[in-house]
Amino acid sequence: MSDKILEVKSLKVSFKSRGKLVQAVRGINIEVGRGEIVGIVGESGSGKSVAVKAFTKLLPENAYIDADLIMSGGKNLLNLSEREYRKIRGRDIAMIFQDPMTSLDPVITIGRQIEEVIVRNRGTGRKQAQAEALKMLEKVGIPYPQRCIKQYPHELSGGMRQRVLIGMALACSPKLLIADEPTTALDVTIQAQILDLIGDIVGEYGTSVILITHDLGVVAQTCMRVVVMYGGLVMEEGTVDEIFYTPMHPYTMALLKAIPSIEMADGSRLKSIEGFPPSLTNPPAGCPFADRCSYTMDICFKQIPDIKKYSSTHTSMCFLKEEDLKAAFAGEKYGK
Repeated sequence: MSDKILEVKSLKVSFKSRGKLVQAVRGINIEVGRGEIVGIVGESGSGKSVAVKAFTKLLPENAYIDADLIMSGGKNLLNLSEREYRKIRGRDIAMIFQDPMTSLDPVITIGRQIEEVIVRNRGTGRKQAQAEALKMLEKVGIPYPQRCIKQYPHELSGGMRQRVLIGMALACSPKLLIADEPTTALDVTIQAQILDLIGDIVGEYGTSVILITHDLGVVAQTCMRVVVMYGGLVMEEGTVDEIFYTPMHPYTMALLKAIPSIEMADGSRLKSIEGFPPSLTNPPAGCPFADRCSYTMDICFKQIPDIKKYSSTHTSMCFLKEEDLKAAFAGEKYGK
């Protein structure tokens, strides 16, 4: 990939908890190109949020991170001191969290909070920061921004608070925007507006985006490339079309099968993936999905598959042959 904004090599994240080692991320590679929207999907506990919080060093003190995290310009982020990293956050990497109410200070006005971000990261004066804050609220579609800057977070709707967070994240023109489940608590209409706003940001600023979500519909609508995680590993990676129309891993197929459809008969049950995610304190020796997979072979329990490349953009970690995977997907797709 040319013009990479971020390159992550062999990322491992573990936590010491009650005398046990929790292996949340077990060695993943991720690349993000300039102006690209990359979706990271997977069930809860798959390692999505832990992985991206490692990029920003926002993990708790009991976290152990091992990787090469390379930003454009050749900086290895893990080699930076905390003081140096503070200059990266906001200016180069910004993050939008799932619940804006817990991310915004309830006793400080919206305008003041955006101003603080601008003053701290760009070194501008207070008066210029006020003008920039107003301009940013207009950019993210806040109606009556002059009134909004004087309001407190509890006076805004969930959708408006999320727009404010996006405005704060963009205030310093970061190269990379990380959005962790940014639409989970919003209704469908507001969700669509927020996703459109993220797309507009990429078009206008050339900002790269990592979007973490459980919702494959959101991925199909917004993303250019998809990373499928499970058990702390990347099971599959490809363009949106490759993942949705030619998936090459049984876990990806199971996720697609579980998407509700308007074609489902009245009274039919939603499909789910049977079983439970693997233990993170005692991860399996083989493929983490082996216990839940319909196509398991003996070798699946004994070793982790090598990464197979199906195109310049499409990779998967599975022992099944390509023709067997295609046949499996056809069976899932047409209910055979």
